[in-house]
Amino acid sequence: MDFERAAKVTGSRFVFYKGLGARLERALINFMMDLHSDQHGYQEMLPPYMVNRTSMTGTGQLPKFEEDAFKLEKWDYFLVPTAEVPVTNYYRGRNPKGRRSSTKIYSI
Repeated sequence: MDFERAAKVTGSRFVFYKGLGARLERALINFMMDLHSDQHGYQEMLPPYMVNRTSMTGTGQLPKFEEDAFKLEKWDYFLVPTAEVPVTNYYRGRNPKGRRSSTKIYSI
């Protein structure tokens, strides 16, 4: 782990994981992903990193956090703050009559 270079790049409280530290981090992520999908019935989803204004508004990000959001002016797209924004909008309009879905999802 390299805290000194991370501080130069980002400021304090960040780290570059490298070598065995990076491998351990990846192994822990893979372990938890496999555990949740294999033993608990979760589905893995890798959502897009940009969404449109409707998706941001539908999850309560806009208009409240618009000044803090990273926006692509030319296309009116936003970088997602968390995976919940695209994943929630993936299911937008797909659950008729208020029935609850039993789908369990995790995203990276």
